[in-house]
Amino acid sequence: MRGVRGNHWAQQIGASSVLVAVLLLMGETVAGAASGVVISEHQYGFSFTMPPNWKQVPLNGSDVTALLNAATHDDPSLANALDSEVTSAASKGMKVFAIGPVLGSAVPNLNVIVSSAAGAPTGREFAQEAAAEAKIELTQVNASHVQTSIVTNRLGTTAKATYQLAVKGSSTEFGEQFYVQHKNYVDIVTLTTTSSTTTRSIAQRIVNSWRW
Repeated sequence: MRGVRGNHWAQQIGASSVLVAVLLLMGETVAGAASGVVISEHQYGFSFTMPPNWKQVPLNGSDVTALLNAATHDDPSLANALDSEVTSAASKGMKVFAIGPVLGSAVPNLNVIVSSAAGAPTGREFAQEAAAEAKIELTQVNASHVQTSIVTNRLGTTAKATYQLAVKGSSTEFGEQFYVQHKNYVDIVTLTTTSSTTTRSIAQRIVNSWRW
């Protein structure tokens, strides 16, 4: 996978990291949603259930613009910059973007990136190389306490990465990422909150609700 790293890993993990910076600015402008909302991506063949009071945010259209304007207190320059980052994340394969209830100055967030599996190895070899690449890329975005493992869960044979990310002006973020190859796609599921226990619990809940 080293030979296709630029196509499969660098841009995907970079896109996941962008959302951490965006969401930390949202403060108490985020509203809750009905519990147990099911997210379905029929085109890519998966669905899962969000935790109670989490909200899916569309990755294009006026809803994103309105959300960012509120988040930045109608600062056009900052809203435009953030809108560009969200648009960039979507263009790099972000298919799902969801946010949870406010925790202090931060907002828990979930995103799912989907890309082509062309050129990637399969089975356990995929998981092994995905774990190695995840460690490299997370370190490059200044994540600490990066740990990787290979697990079997409802996603399949999965590379799992846990990490911490210090964000200026906010609490430390605790993240979990899952990398899985399914049919013609590679899926990266990323969850971050301000508590390692919360991240672990919600990640397990999402994984247990996953359906192909």
